[in-house]
Amino acid sequence: MQNTIPTKLALNYAVQAHYKNGKYLKNDQYEYKNTDEGSTEVCTAKANKNIMKEMFDNDIFPNTKYNDYTDEVFTHFQGLVFKMMSNTANDFDTSVYKILSKEMVTRSELGYLAPLPAFYETHLKRQTFMEEIVDSKFLGRTGEKITVRAVLHEARYIASRDFTVYTFISEGNLISHFSNKRFNEWADVGVLNEGNENTLSFKVKRHQKSKFYNCNETMVNYLKVTE
Repeated sequence: MQNTIPTKLALNYAVQAHYKNGKYLKNDQYEYKNTDEGSTEVCTAKANKNIMKEMFDNDIFPNTKYNDYTDEVFTHFQGLVFKMMSNTANDFDTSVYKILSKEMVTRSELGYLAPLPAFYETHLKRQTFMEEIVDSKFLGRTGEKITVRAVLHEARYIASRDFTVYTFISEGNLISHFSNKRFNEWADVGVLNEGNENTLSFKVKRHQKSKFYNCNETMVNYLKVTE
């Protein structure tokens, strides 16, 4: 078995694993299924790094249809050099930068490359979102009740604060809501999926400059979500 492979090949493996799973899985996924011998735990999806290791072990050739995307991911993360120079890189950034700076990588280093396509995808989505809300305007007046159609950009649970932050966009305008509910589930629509459009009814809590997106943001409460 080979000891190392070219870094670009390893990153191509990472892209293939990302497309196979449709997302980044840190660990293998299991579920119990009923068989003639009783309930059995079955692996339903392999972790991205484990898919990559299987490809490494079997000396799989790169999938050329992913070459352009692999180059994009590689170029994007080469930008970590600026974090290194400004001394703002964390341990993971440092490890990734060191690996991408080499021509060859080992099997044990594949795990550092596994999440990079997902991170790059998140970067692209954020970039697109930033372009959409650059001219965001405040909605209504403080205390006013409003109903709009909006698309969910993100529902992010903050474990340290035990609340969920919902970020929506409505005709280019940024709307944010902090919920004490840990689970992303709503009475009339169930789970809100990112990218889906719904009707929002709310009361305007305040207007502010977003710290995360550097644009006008309407904070709301008493939020009701319907189809």
